[in-house]
Amino acid sequence: QQQPSSSSSSSSQADTQEEEGIFYDAVEDEEEEEEAMNTTTFAVPSTTTISDEEDTTDDSSVSGTTHQPASWSITLVIPWLERPADRVELYGADWADATRHDQEAVIRTWLRDTAQQPGAAQHLQMAWYRARYYPVYRSIFPAQDVCQVLEQLVPERSTTTTANTRNKVPHDDPDCPVCILEEPEHLLLYRTLRQKPDTHPFQGMYTLGILHTNYKSYAAQGALGLLSEMVAQSLCATVAAAYTDKLIKLSATLQTYAPHKETVCNVHGIRQDFLDTPAPTGQGIYFIGKLLWAKGLDKLLTFQRMYSKHKQKQQSGSGRNNNSGPQQYFAMDIYGSGPDQEEIEAAFCGRKKRPLPVRFCGRADHAAIGPDYKIFVNPSVTEVLCTTSAEALAMNKFVIMPEHPSNAFFEAFPNALLYKTPQEFCSLLLYAQSHDPVPLGEDLRHALSWQAATDRLMDAAAMSPREAARIDRMRAVRDNKCYEWHAGVCGGRFGKTIQKSFFGVFEEDEDESATAPSGGGGGSSSEDGQ
Repeated sequence: QQQPSSSSSSSSQADTQEEEGIFYDAVEDEEEEEEAMNTTTFAVPSTTTISDEEDTTDDSSVSGTTHQPASWSITLVIPWLERPADRVELYGADWADATRHDQEAVIRTWLRDTAQQPGAAQHLQMAWYRARYYPVYRSIFPAQDVCQVLEQLVPERSTTTTANTRNKVPHDDPDCPVCILEEPEHLLLYRTLRQKPDTHPFQGMYTLGILHTNYKSYAAQGALGLLSEMVAQSLCATVAAAYTDKLIKLSATLQTYAPHKETVCNVHGIRQDFLDTPAPTGQGIYFIGKLLWAKGLDKLLTFQRMYSKHKQKQQSGSGRNNNSGPQQYFAMDIYGSGPDQEEIEAAFCGRKKRPLPVRFCGRADHAAIGPDYKIFVNPSVTEVLCTTSAEALAMNKFVIMPEHPSNAFFEAFPNALLYKTPQEFCSLLLYAQSHDPVPLGEDLRHALSWQAATDRLMDAAAMSPREAARIDRMRAVRDNKCYEWHAGVCGGRFGKTIQKSFFGVFEEDEDESATAPSGGGGGSSSEDGQ
């Protein structure tokens, strides 16, 4: 499995870089966790060989390996928003009349110029599935069966199976296609099936699921609370088990999906421009992210009050609160936008008697904020692994964050200041204000890079014969039953009822060329894209 893991991990970097920098318009990393699940990476054997001369410019920076299986081709499968209103909502007015060709051109330009990956920009293939944006869910969902799109990419594979189940993990087949599913529990949550399929769509493939959103936590904050949490937990576990050979959770904060085939590993990295950013020269404090109460912004209000009391104690010298003294809050800037923006701004800026020194600065690219800020405050405990924290550490800033499983990866970084209580937060903030961040060593810089993330992905994706045998046994007991149930729910008349209730009616699209991969160099297989 080592050889296909190398190819697929290389494509995973281009996949996630595209999500951070282009597909979501290069503004903030606040939407990464909610939207990153909408892509799929496919590595399949190819008769087209990339020459050594073409590879030497950039492939070494994509993967940490010395061997490059040039006979493998990489396809990035991404959503195409079929409704102009959806494209305008997410990407801006210029996308109203855009086509798939325009989307592909933007991605290839970003890969070549911003990511400095000319080889990936030239050779990466792209395919699309029709999709829609649903504001009520704040997410993109497929408007066609993604599994059928993926099946069309490798029609020559063996689909021999019993009933509609999978028989064996193809761990010992060096030529089997490798499919990396970003957020399989979201991407395949609902399949637009006309009827229950006869065969498993991923028979003969090696499928790897990357899990990086805490849907259970988000569901618990909804109107139905515990009931929504239980439903989300069950659905996510069922779908993830039904369609994957192995699962990688970015951190231990995520729920249990399929314990017989899941592992915890941070397989994400950050762009090189964060590592190249000059060290901070100012004293500013900031937060960047989607403006949701779930991000822990309510805790910042508590921290402001505790900080004021702490400063009053220091000034009085008695160790007691001096309520008659002036209130001293810490000044900070908040970058981002989101559904709760108006409520959050009112909570911070609507205090007439004791206004907080907080400014709301709108959306921004994290890398462009500059060296005026020395301290990044991130109180969220709903993240799985917060990319903005990694980016701030790469820019040699202090990052004050809660001690939580989602932040375990950052404990080795000297500028990561972890607190347990509001009192500890105040003490760490005072420390950061009076000290300078420690420059990152080469080993920690490398740990944040995409090269290191690719190496970790390869290690996590590898599967021993013993592990494959254990998964095969559990597949017969559990995974195949999960697939049969899910395919049965999504197919037939009952599936149509669910579709109409939650997603509306989809227009039938018989043009299979819309899903075919485009070749390297920017030529799209579907020019109209409407």
